[in-house]
Amino acid sequence: MLMYKGGNAAKDGFYLKKGEWEMVTVEGENDTLPGDIDSEYVKVPDLLFVPVALILGGVFVAFLPAVGFAISMLVAGQ
Repeated sequence: MLMYKGGNAAKDGFYLKKGEWEMVTVEGENDTLPGDIDSEYVKVPDLLFVPVALILGGVFVAFLPAVGFAISMLVAGQ
């Protein structure tokens, strides 16, 4: 997989922002990626987009309640 920097021209497709796990879509032949030069992106092949999006969504759904319970227990213990 190729690495891309923010602000650079990129072909249309799906890109995963490293460090923030943000999915970015680029439309058009020579659109630019958002962010500055410090933002790094990895192009996700079209066939892998759906499984990657499902996994990221599942991780979010699994850990959000866990974080809520942990914060509740922390506040209740004070």
